[in-house]
Amino acid sequence: MAIRKVLSGVLIPLLLSSYAIAWIAIQPALILLMNVLKDLLDTLSSKPIISQILVSLIYVLVNLAWLFSWYKIASLIRRQYLLKVKLRE
Repeated sequence: MAIRKVLSGVLIPLLLSSYAIAWIAIQPALILLMNVLKDLLDTLSSKPIISQILVSLIYVLVNLAWLFSWYKIASLIRRQYLLKVKLRE
Protein backbone atom coordinates (compact mmCIF):
# COMPACT_ATOMS: atom_id res chain seq x y z
CA MET A 1 0.00 0.00 0.00
CA ALA A 2 2.87 2.39 0.78
CA ILE A 3 4.42 1.69 -2.61
CA ARG A 4 1.16 2.68 -4.27
CA LYS A 5 1.16 6.03 -2.45
CA VAL A 6 4.76 6.68 -3.46
CA LEU A 7 4.11 5.76 -7.09
CA SER A 8 1.00 7.93 -7.24
CA GLY A 9 3.02 10.86 -5.91
CA VAL A 10 5.84 10.32 -8.40
CA LEU A 11 3.73 9.57 -11.46
CA ILE A 12 2.66 13.12 -12.29
CA PRO A 13 6.14 14.69 -12.12
CA LEU A 14 7.52 11.71 -14.05
CA LEU A 15 5.00 12.16 -16.86
CA LEU A 16 5.64 15.89 -17.10
CA SER A 17 9.40 15.36 -16.96
CA SER A 18 9.26 12.80 -19.76
CA TYR A 19 7.29 15.28 -21.88
CA ALA A 20 9.97 17.91 -21.24
CA ILE A 21 12.74 15.41 -22.03
CA ALA A 22 11.01 14.58 -25.32
CA TRP A 23 10.92 18.31 -26.12
CA ILE A 24 14.66 18.58 -25.47
CA ALA A 25 15.33 15.41 -27.48
CA ILE A 26 13.63 16.69 -30.64
CA GLN A 27 15.54 19.98 -30.64
CA PRO A 28 18.46 18.70 -32.81
CA ALA A 29 16.03 17.30 -35.37
CA LEU A 30 14.05 20.53 -35.30
CA ILE A 31 17.19 22.61 -35.81
CA LEU A 32 18.25 20.37 -38.71
CA LEU A 33 14.80 20.76 -40.27
CA MET A 34 15.03 24.53 -39.85
CA ASN A 35 18.44 24.54 -41.58
CA VAL A 36 17.00 22.59 -44.51
CA LEU A 37 14.07 24.99 -44.67
CA LYS A 38 16.44 27.97 -44.59
CA ASP A 39 18.48 26.54 -47.47
CA LEU A 40 15.30 25.98 -49.45
CA LEU A 41 14.08 29.51 -48.78
CA ASP A 42 17.52 30.92 -49.65
CA THR A 43 17.25 29.40 -53.12
CA LEU A 44 13.78 30.89 -53.59
CA SER A 45 14.58 34.35 -52.25
CA SER A 46 17.26 36.82 -53.29
CA LYS A 47 17.62 38.16 -49.74
CA PRO A 48 18.85 35.60 -47.18
CA ILE A 49 17.79 37.79 -44.25
CA ILE A 50 14.14 37.15 -45.12
CA SER A 51 14.60 33.40 -44.99
CA GLN A 52 16.49 33.68 -41.69
CA ILE A 53 13.71 35.73 -40.14
CA LEU A 54 11.04 33.30 -41.38
CA VAL A 55 12.92 30.26 -40.12
CA SER A 56 13.56 31.88 -36.74
CA LEU A 57 9.91 32.80 -36.44
CA ILE A 58 8.82 29.25 -37.29
CA TYR A 59 11.28 27.82 -34.75
CA VAL A 60 10.02 30.12 -32.01
CA LEU A 61 6.37 29.36 -32.83
CA VAL A 62 6.94 25.60 -32.79
CA ASN A 63 8.69 25.80 -29.43
CA LEU A 64 6.03 28.08 -27.97
CA ALA A 65 3.31 25.70 -29.13
CA TRP A 66 5.13 22.76 -27.52
CA LEU A 67 5.62 24.64 -24.24
CA PHE A 68 2.01 25.82 -24.23
CA SER A 69 0.82 22.24 -24.72
CA TRP A 70 3.06 21.15 -21.83
CA TYR A 71 1.52 23.87 -19.66
CA LYS A 72 -2.02 22.82 -20.62
CA ILE A 73 -1.27 19.15 -19.90
CA ALA A 74 0.32 20.05 -16.56
CA SER A 75 -2.63 22.19 -15.50
CA LEU A 76 -5.11 19.50 -16.57
CA ILE A 77 -3.28 16.79 -14.63
CA ARG A 78 -2.98 19.08 -11.62
CA ARG A 79 -6.70 19.90 -11.68
CA GLN A 80 -7.66 16.24 -11.97
CA TYR A 81 -5.29 15.28 -9.16
CA LEU A 82 -6.60 18.03 -6.87
CA LEU A 83 -10.17 17.03 -7.66
CA LYS A 84 -9.39 13.40 -6.86
CA VAL A 85 -7.75 14.38 -3.56
CA LYS A 86 -10.66 16.66 -2.69
CA LEU A 87 -13.17 13.88 -3.39
CA ARG A 88 -11.29 11.51 -1.06
CA GLU A 89 -11.62 13.91 1.87
